[in-house]
Amino acid sequence: MSTIDDHPLAPLMPYRSSTCIGISVPRGWEKLVLDLHEKLIAVDPKLVYHQVKEKYGEVRVYISSTVPETRDLIREAELKSRRTCESCGDAGMMHQSNRGWYRTLCPLCANEYQQGYTPVPTKGE
Repeated sequence: MSTIDDHPLAPLMPYRSSTCIGISVPRGWEKLVLDLHEKLIAVDPKLVYHQVKEKYGEVRVYISSTVPETRDLIREAELKSRRTCESCGDAGMMHQSNRGWYRTLCPLCANEYQQGYTPVPTKGE
């Protein structure tokens, strides 16, 4: 039986708000979120997580903090998640499935999903 201590994002758990909706990201982004957590705690040890998740192929982190630097750190992680495969952690890019779902994937993982994931051109391409 697994416990909360076995959870890959266990270091974030003591910082959850009492109304936290959830802390869960695909395996390929776990390191990205753990690295972000270390940076956030370094600038604001009193921060509180309300939710950490994937949305539209990007990591989303919702917190309460009085330290303005936390917004920049979160934005940096959001941008990095758009270049990191959410499945394996390798270099990736935004893909869209034939059903309209967005995920950030490397070519190998996009092919393995077999749901018609194709790269989404970035602005300026």
